[in-house]
Amino acid sequence: MGAGAYSVAVKVAPINLLAGMRHWVQYACYKGSKMAAYELLLWVGDLTWRACPAVQALVRPATFLASVVQLGYHTVAELQYVWDSAQHVVGPVAALKAALSQAGVRGGPTRWEVADGSGKPLHQPLLEPEGVRTAWLLAAKRRADLVALGKKSRRFREGLLDVDCDGAAAFRQRLKLPVDRAAALHAAHCGDVIVNQQAKHWNGGVAACASGHPEESRQHLF
Repeated sequence: MGAGAYSVAVKVAPINLLAGMRHWVQYACYKGSKMAAYELLLWVGDLTWRACPAVQALVRPATFLASVVQLGYHTVAELQYVWDSAQHVVGPVAALKAALSQAGVRGGPTRWEVADGSGKPLHQPLLEPEGVRTAWLLAAKRRADLVALGKKSRRFREGLLDVDCDGAAAFRQRLKLPVDRAAALHAAHCGDVIVNQQAKHWNGGVAACASGHPEESRQHLF
């Protein structure tokens, strides 16, 4: 993962490759249920963004180019020249350009904005502190993921952009649940669970929850 993260900072990573890598990272961190949507697991299920290849492909070249500018090796104007040049299709500038497009961000070295006009643009992003720049990119990537998820899954279409991902994680931490109960709540948040309401069709008709409730639904488990 580390080698791959550095490699995507110097060349364009195809979106299909990133999607495949993302899927297998999710599968390695969770049980890989077909009920799950890995985008939602990434943002609501507490899978750290440092483990996500698509996020690394976005953050790494931005961090590298920011350091190049802030250390005085090149100016923003020089990067803008490379950005506008049709001849430069490899390297960190091309990698960042492709990653921003995949994340639904438009602009260049001097200004970033979400393509659908939501949120506030980030001016002079390469001059901003790393924490500010990375937080903005993560928010943009999160929105792009949730929009894409809503388009391909009817289950998550309504109200998906209103999901408070940070709040959900903070809420679970405040509960201080035992590991098994915390895992169940994670699964319920992300849809990565098969409850007895569904399993009754093949488990002999048992729909009850272990807690004694007559029917174990996702809402009940949550």
